[in-house]
Amino acid sequence: MQQKKINLFDRKPGANENPKFRIAKAKNYLWAKMNFLFFLIFLMLFSLNAFSQKEQFDMVRFNQPTGWQRHDGNGTVIMIDTQTVNGLTQFCQIILYPGRNSTGSANKDFKSAWNNLVTIPTQSKAKPAVQKSSSEGWTIITGSANIISKGIQYKTLVTSISGFGKTIPVQVNTAGGDYAAAVEKFFNELDLDKNTTPSISSFNKITMNDYDFITPEGWQMQKKPDHLAIQNLQSGCIIQILAPQPSSGNLSQDATAVFDMMYKGWNYQQTGEKQFLLAKGFLPGGLEFFRKEATMSGYTADGQYNLEEGSAMVVKAGNNIAIISMRHNSSSLGHDACYKNYNTVARFLNSFTVKSLPVTLPSEDNAKRILGVWKLITTGVAAGEYIFAANGHYQHGAGLGSSTTTTDMNYEYIYNRAYTFQGDGSYSISKNMLTLAPKGGNPETIPVRFEAVSYGSNSWSDRIYMLKKEAGIEYESMYEKQNQ
Repeated sequence: MQQKKINLFDRKPGANENPKFRIAKAKNYLWAKMNFLFFLIFLMLFSLNAFSQKEQFDMVRFNQPTGWQRHDGNGTVIMIDTQTVNGLTQFCQIILYPGRNSTGSANKDFKSAWNNLVTIPTQSKAKPAVQKSSSEGWTIITGSANIISKGIQYKTLVTSISGFGKTIPVQVNTAGGDYAAAVEKFFNELDLDKNTTPSISSFNKITMNDYDFITPEGWQMQKKPDHLAIQNLQSGCIIQILAPQPSSGNLSQDATAVFDMMYKGWNYQQTGEKQFLLAKGFLPGGLEFFRKEATMSGYTADGQYNLEEGSAMVVKAGNNIAIISMRHNSSSLGHDACYKNYNTVARFLNSFTVKSLPVTLPSEDNAKRILGVWKLITTGVAAGEYIFAANGHYQHGAGLGSSTTTTDMNYEYIYNRAYTFQGDGSYSISKNMLTLAPKGGNPETIPVRFEAVSYGSNSWSDRIYMLKKEAGIEYESMYEKQNQ
């Protein structure tokens, strides 16, 4: 039997039903329906309002812990609570960093986050205790460790959230107090938006306040609105660090442009391949750089003729560049004051980083790059050359002529095919750490870094810098690979 649909307004009054009653009944029904609709809308608005009360940052929506202070800047959101109990300061920070494209591996994303947020800024070698979980397509890896940095002891927790081709890190730092409930509540209420594009550009919003470095010992620093000046008053050596500038996208062009501005109207003192030197590579903190240096002659603003050794270096910081200008007179005093001691320019450059800027150490094949014969260029107290062979053995000699690589031997054979080559001992290299194990001696682990150099825009060759300490003196020796 087919059921007839009844429309309230089409329905005819029954025998015992007053038309006015029917209209009133219809109105009441319609009002009830409207009230129910308003109720649904109210619930929807209430739900949206409750959801909208969560603040949006990059790929996450979050609730700020009640009573905590918030600071936005440099592409991050920092929420902090500080208390003083019995004269002791207790604190907890929750820091949201911008998202970025994932490496494709949640484990690699976490290692990169830990390295950028803990290892590099604090110089800590602490290994994190790690936990891993997953939810709705996201992989969450959390690592924690106790850290001592700049005299402050605290616990740090880094959570790397990866999924859908993107990743975002969250860091918690805490010292004293019971913040477990507040931190747990924060993470329980955290929402992730898989459709949001990571704000990689947020990494580029840096200022001079983000620069972090070790000032050369005994040098004076002046802060000005658009640059920092660090100077040795005795020798006249000066380092200038300019405010971040947009990059052309080509670090070589950027460095050349800076050098040309430094020495507009000046002349190169050398010709041919000695006219200038180009260098490129990565700083120990993982930031890519390009440098141009040369000996120049010209007239200063007061009309005095001068000879200078100058260097223009640009450091990649997202879509921006940090600009470092170094110059000193060409006297031996000026050169020694800048470069002879490791605790001046060399340590400054090795320590230079940009805070809160996620970087990834280059995945270079250093085990292959180190193979060969390396000639000493500059040194503190070291001497001799190195040979690193493919069979894991090395030799450290007083000079190429007195080492096993005499003129009648094939260098390429020595380091690529000399399976029986024994040398002075064995070696291994992992990332930027070189371990030398001499025969009958104790192993020595040396921090190293590579860069490529070109003389007068000719072909490129490799350099390796070895950071050592002898008799309490820290020094960095530079060796250049001999191309055969």
